[in-house]
Amino acid sequence: MKNFAAPLLSFCLCLGTISATAQAFHKGTYLISLSEGSTKSAIKTRNVNDGRGSTTIAGDRDPLTFEYGVTDKLGIGFNIGGDVFQVNPNSLYGFSTTTGKDITLISSEITIDFNYHFLSTKKADFSVFSSYGIASVSFEGDDAISPTDGSAQYKYAATGLIFRTGVKAKYYFYKRLGFMCMVSAYKTSPMKQNEETANSPIFFNTNTRMRGVAIEFGPCFRIR
Repeated sequence: MKNFAAPLLSFCLCLGTISATAQAFHKGTYLISLSEGSTKSAIKTRNVNDGRGSTTIAGDRDPLTFEYGVTDKLGIGFNIGGDVFQVNPNSLYGFSTTTGKDITLISSEITIDFNYHFLSTKKADFSVFSSYGIASVSFEGDDAISPTDGSAQYKYAATGLIFRTGVKAKYYFYKRLGFMCMVSAYKTSPMKQNEETANSPIFFNTNTRMRGVAIEFGPCFRIR
């Protein structure tokens, strides 16, 4: 056992020196990441007059993230993201299309992100984060079978707040270029239908609420 004590101690001291003097994340650094992934969301809708519906469905996610190192542990930034879902309009919004096919629902968000980097070495960086911001959902088309006025046109847009929290892992295989993986969970407030579409006879004052999880992968880049 004594034969391994000295090498093990040397390795630990070396690792500690690397972590302290050549961190992948440090004060003053700028980080940019572009990722793609998948998300699974429980979507619920509610009308002012009666209940609408709910569904759990998978979608595609494409965010762009920026971060600045305030200290060697703390970073602040913002995220611009979008999710795309194929949903059954009848189960959520009470109408059908002439083809009977699903419609494309787009969910967008812009958030302020607070990051804590709990482990950072020369090549790797691990952090947890919380995000707060504005979210929206929207869709439109011209092939509806309306249960009210027979109009084929439909347009829906709603906005609210979103909270997201998760974990990020980055590995830099070059000095400034690396690969990122992120896992997160999120939920929105009841997103209220925008005024421009609130009087639609199909969706009259219908709110949308979402909560789910997402996993993303993609390149990351650092400056300084």
